[in-house]
Amino acid sequence: MFDPGELIPMKNKNEFQSPFISVIICAYSLNRFRMTMNCIDSILNNNYKNLEIIIVIDGNKELKHKMESELRAGTKISIIENKNNEGPSVSRNHGVEHAKGEIIAFIDDDAFASSNWLETIAKDFSEYPGIAACGGMLIPVYEKNAQKLPEEILWVVGCSYKGHPVKKQFVRNVISANMAVRKAVFSEIQFEKMFDGRNWKMEDTLFGIRLFLKNQNNVLYDPEILVYHNVSKERTKLGYLLQRSYSEGLLKYELGQVVRFNFAQKKVFYHEQNYLKLVVFSMSKNFFNINRMNYFLLLFLTTLAVIFGYLIGNIQKKFHYQQFYSS
Repeated sequence: MFDPGELIPMKNKNEFQSPFISVIICAYSLNRFRMTMNCIDSILNNNYKNLEIIIVIDGNKELKHKMESELRAGTKISIIENKNNEGPSVSRNHGVEHAKGEIIAFIDDDAFASSNWLETIAKDFSEYPGIAACGGMLIPVYEKNAQKLPEEILWVVGCSYKGHPVKKQFVRNVISANMAVRKAVFSEIQFEKMFDGRNWKMEDTLFGIRLFLKNQNNVLYDPEILVYHNVSKERTKLGYLLQRSYSEGLLKYELGQVVRFNFAQKKVFYHEQNYLKLVVFSMSKNFFNINRMNYFLLLFLTTLAVIFGYLIGNIQKKFHYQQFYSS
């Protein structure tokens, strides 16, 4: 999720460097095999060639064997594995340990990159030498017959949503499905396993916040860093949307506890406050429009699930405190 930032003056615009970039792709499911291969092809077909691809297989030997049989051995692609299913944070950290590049780029296995994805990343790091990380836009690509979601809740399926910046600027964090970071910086922070899990996706938010608290002009959002994210029909169903929204609320509370003693906490959660106002405005605008009732209900129910998750997180925390002090 994002915070508004000031426009940045260009630096060293004419001095384009070509850093070696390590692209990390984490894969765990055979069901996504074809999408993962499409992702790999999109990177190999990029017009930027100073790269390597590291595929991290997360506890799935069958997937590893199939990947090895389909991919030709070469210097650009390497496959490593976790013995057990560890989740995206551990997998990404594992991938970075094997990376040779000075820049690490992350993309999800069910996404694919635009043809100038890596070139734009390289240019941004060259033109803005003070940034630690950058990222960009994620456009949804819906499976056939999947319902299209309101733009306000596209975060549920890991895509850019209404309220995102529309031009290049500093932000709090970017989405890890389309993110690049200097390896030297990543080695100091890494992804936290405490926020790992298939439906508990907030490791990128915490990573961004930790960068933000170090230097508020550390992370750059550039909409030209473009990735397309496949959205399955299953992930647009109400059950998934509510489960994911509830998890978001629960984790937002936990995240608040992580940074609650920091002086910049209010600024850290500035985006969430503005986003809530935007959603309330969208709901009020569509409440009396019968043709937009489904739109209103999806906004209302997902927002309610987030709030409920946040409240449950608060209750659980108080319950743990009571147990601790009564024991």
